Amino acid sequence: KPLANSFKTAKHLVQLAKDSITMMDFQFSEIVAFRKLKGLIDKGTYGKVRHVQLVWMVESAVQREKLWSWKTDLKRSGGVISLLGSHFLYLAEWMFGSLNYIYAETSSMQTAKFAPAKSTPAPDLVNIVAETKSGIRIAATIGNACPSGIGHRWEIVFDKGTAVLWNPTKDYMSGFSLVMRTSKKELIIVEKENYSFADGRLIPFYKLAQRFVYAIRNKKSVMPDFTVGARVQSLMEFVYKSAHRHKFIKVCV
Repeated sequence: KPLANSFKTAKHLVQLAKDSITMMDFQFSEIVAFRKLKGLIDKGTYGKVRHVQLVWMVESAVQREKLWSWKTDLKRSGGVISLLGSHFLYLAEWMFGSLNYIYAETSSMQTAKFAPAKSTPAPDLVNIVAETKSGIRIAATIGNACPSGIGHRWEIVFDKGTAVLWNPTKDYMSGFSLVMRTSKKELIIVEKENYSFADGRLIPFYKLAQRFVYAIRNKKSVMPDFTVGARVQSLMEFVYKSAHRHKFIKVCV
């Protein structure tokens, strides 16, 4: 992920692969805490979702070491929107439904400090406000140049309580917990997940790979596929368009 460097190219890849079984590497939806949260949302256990807040503030290796690469170069489709924002956009629609409007503001201030002359630094911070077709407002602040950042934290306000999904560790996948807070008590839905591998991405990737191989062997479709990847690519372009125009953009794909 993301699938390509533009929505046009993503659509072309979908067309090329129309007779093939495809899959995207969106790993967060494979984590137990995220799946438990989606279950609470889908079942309406605590009522309808009123509001969603995401704060995802981390420091990537390229930002920490001030390493110029495609990951920091806007012309090569780098930056926080591609690296982390693509995950957010996928998760937002996976959990809460199709997005209808997007507003975004970006900053490349930290990346500009070590960008070579005549280069175009990619955003290292993005603020997004999105609204789903069902009217849920989602506010997200995502940065990958934040020393000692808060980590990856979601707060979902329901009619009857608030769910907090949080990973304060430096590992992108390992360390999530899910707690449900109501007026009467605090209920731990998922204890802190700690994987035994040095890289927490391995377990979620393994789950995706298992489903992908099963789908190939049994000639069945599997999600998230290239069409989902193209959808996320289109949402990323709406984020950039909104940031450029300084206005809400209607998602019309």
